[in-house]
Amino acid sequence: MTLIPVDLDDDVVYIGSNRNFICRKVYGYLPAGGFQIRRIGDDGEIAMTLKNTVVFLEIGTTWKEIKRMLDNDDKDPATWECPICCEIPERKVLSTCGTCNNELCMKCFILGFEKTRGTIQCPWCRELVTDKKLTDEDLAFACWQMRETHRIPHPA
Repeated sequence: MTLIPVDLDDDVVYIGSNRNFICRKVYGYLPAGGFQIRRIGDDGEIAMTLKNTVVFLEIGTTWKEIKRMLDNDDKDPATWECPICCEIPERKVLSTCGTCNNELCMKCFILGFEKTRGTIQCPWCRELVTDKKLTDEDLAFACWQMRETHRIPHPA
C-alpha cells in the first residue's frame, strides 16, 4: 500500500530551475544518510541513489509524483491516498486486488466497474476481477448496492 503524506507543495512541478527547492524537499522527506543526490548533465535532471536503486527525477515531474517514487510503507495510514484519484477517502473503504494486493478506494473501483460494464481489470496487474457480462439492470443494481454498502455518494 502506498501511503503519502499530504503536502501544500504537491502540485509543484520540477522544471530544472527549482532543483534546489526539490532537493530541499527530498532532504526533508527522506531520513538523513539514506540517499545521495547527483546532478546529471546540464538539463537539470537529478539522479538519486537510495536503497541500492537509482531514481531519476525528470523535468515535469510533480512533487507528489516524486514522493510516490521515493515512498516507503512506514507512513501514517491516516494520510493514505488512492493511487488512482489521488484523494484521501472520507471513509477508509478500500478494494484490494487478490492477485497483487494493491489497494484503491471503493469510489474508483465502482467507477471502473461501471465503465467496464462489470469486467473491471486491476489497474496494476490487469487481472480481470470478473469476465461476466452484466445487463444494464444488473450493472445499475450492483453499483447502487456497492455505493449503499460503502456509503459512497451516488453521481448526480
